[in-house]
Amino acid sequence: MKQTDTNATAYQAPRITNRTLLVAAAIAWIGIVIHLYVRLELETVGPESSTGWVVIGTILLGIASGITNIGRYARTDDLTRQWLLIGMQVVAGLVGLYLSGLNTPAMMLIIGMAQVPARTGVAVISGIFATTNLVLGGVLLTTASTLAQAIVEWFLFMGFQLFALAVAVAQQRERLARESLAAVNAELVATRGLVANSARTEERLRVSRELHDIAGHTLTAIKVRLEAHSRKAPEELRTDLLTTRDLARELLDDIRAVVSHLRQYDRICVRDALRTVCDRFPDVTTHLSVDDELQFDGWEQVTAVLRCVQEGITNAVRHGAAQNIWIMLAENESGVGLTVRDDGIGGIDYEPGNGLRGIDERLMALGGRVDVRPSTSDGWTLEMRFPRVIKSQAPPAR
Repeated sequence: MKQTDTNATAYQAPRITNRTLLVAAAIAWIGIVIHLYVRLELETVGPESSTGWVVIGTILLGIASGITNIGRYARTDDLTRQWLLIGMQVVAGLVGLYLSGLNTPAMMLIIGMAQVPARTGVAVISGIFATTNLVLGGVLLTTASTLAQAIVEWFLFMGFQLFALAVAVAQQRERLARESLAAVNAELVATRGLVANSARTEERLRVSRELHDIAGHTLTAIKVRLEAHSRKAPEELRTDLLTTRDLARELLDDIRAVVSHLRQYDRICVRDALRTVCDRFPDVTTHLSVDDELQFDGWEQVTAVLRCVQEGITNAVRHGAAQNIWIMLAENESGVGLTVRDDGIGGIDYEPGNGLRGIDERLMALGGRVDVRPSTSDGWTLEMRFPRVIKSQAPPAR
């Protein structure tokens, strides 16, 4: 029977942070548009109206870029796309400032700096910040009435940008550290569970072997000797000896049933370990579907499944900004099949990293393989298959 478990993890801080930034930016964007509309007097028809509409249109384009970046791409590793969207906001602010002569569009630069991805190197961030503010200084020199006013405004906007940049980088690095810690913690917790499971399995096997080798052989010898003595004993003792033999046979049958029961559940159940891994990943809802009868007889198999799922979730969250991940584990004709599918950002062009290569190496060692199916619109799908799976049976009714 296949059981599906949907769980929204309790680690929701990154999602809340993105929404907070989006709300704060939306308030600032609304203020920018309203202020420009009022100041440029777009409700009148005149020679300035066309320029005013160009300014408003440019700012709206920058706002659309900001909404796209904060809402979708801020948590991915696609730095080129993030910087392109941030650059569109910065350019919109500079163009609006130059055409309108008002300082309000320069707020777009501050909002853009609040979105700078922390994974970018310090040298690159410093270079972009310096270039942006050099251009800002040149634009202010052409729009300000005096040199002193241009210098004061330049320092003000540069200081606000630097503050937003510092806060954004610190927040993102804290989030990255939390995600990394969560992933390591999930691996440790899952491994601890497997170790405990393995220890229990080994103890059950040891007890079953002792029962079979010691008690089983001893009772068999007793039964054989009782049968032999019953044939030689007087009639009045034969009944008692045969009754004792039957009791020894029943006890032997009970011990064999216990041994079979202990050995029947010496396989490793992977559902709890997978649930542990899924629960530890922040900002994602996982839908886990596992065949309840699916059991594994090898540590290597369970470890491979855990690492494959962990890598699949990591890629979906970090590279695709996925909100939902579907994990399906079941037996198929060739062995066991594992599918990890997400609803994140798609993309046909990709270069396999160490994670995907590691998955491929693990599965090849088990005689399996992995297939990656990227999409342009609805995320990625990882399909993993490997043989040698053992399916348990329900305990016999007694």
